[in-house]
Amino acid sequence: MPLVARSCLVFLLLLILQLSFANYTPTCAFLATPVAATPIKSSSTKTRVALSIRAGSSSGSTHSNNSLMKRSRSSSDDSSNGKSSNKRFSIKSLLAKRSLAVWSVFQVVCLLANAIKRLIPIAAEPILQNDLLPWQWTMYVGFAIFMAYTEGYKAFQLKFSPLVVQRAFGLSDQTPNLFNYILSGPYAMGLFGATKKRMIVSWSVTIFVLALVPIVKRLPYPYRAIVDAGVIVGLSYGALATIWQTIRGLCGVLPNVDPCLPPSQDEGAGADDNEKKK
Repeated sequence: MPLVARSCLVFLLLLILQLSFANYTPTCAFLATPVAATPIKSSSTKTRVALSIRAGSSSGSTHSNNSLMKRSRSSSDDSSNGKSSNKRFSIKSLLAKRSLAVWSVFQVVCLLANAIKRLIPIAAEPILQNDLLPWQWTMYVGFAIFMAYTEGYKAFQLKFSPLVVQRAFGLSDQTPNLFNYILSGPYAMGLFGATKKRMIVSWSVTIFVLALVPIVKRLPYPYRAIVDAGVIVGLSYGALATIWQTIRGLCGVLPNVDPCLPPSQDEGAGADDNEKKK
């Protein structure tokens, strides 16, 4: 084949190859463009959806936190209101209990003070007249010491005064009764509203003292003065012991004695104490 023909053939082959590659490249670019664009659009959509979900979750969590805070505030307000109301109720009940106890002890001390007042003029006659013999002065002082120990210490300080104070402070815990409130002094002394044994002892002592009074009045001078002086010492000791026990009760220290309540009231007081503890 001549050289010119060969060169023409090579030129045609090169031209065909160039045209084929030129057509293939735009086709690949045309096909690649939408494929590359589609993931970009989908990824942006996913990010927007994710952002919107996060925003919704954050707003929901904020709303839930706000609701929880409101509930906690309301519960704390309710608890504070409940505590304040309980404190007010406890203060009122405490004041009522102590006022009623003081009223009860006041009646008892007034009875003792009235007896002391009536006996003082007679017991003071030997001192004012100064006409007793030595052995009579010995009886005067000795009987006063004897009554201070037997009546004042053993009868009042150890038995009667703690019983009066314990029953006086426990009167408000019983079933409300106007009669008990008016006669709270005799109630504290155990003349009523007590066990059968306690009422027998209280009424027996009261009747014995009332029966002894006219006998002592008939004693000649100076023996009546000696007896009255001893009784004054014993009653004064008892009144002071009762007042001292009351002051301790107002400070929260009550005597550890049995109040001698009837079975029904004793069970009710125990139930009330259990409810207060709960």
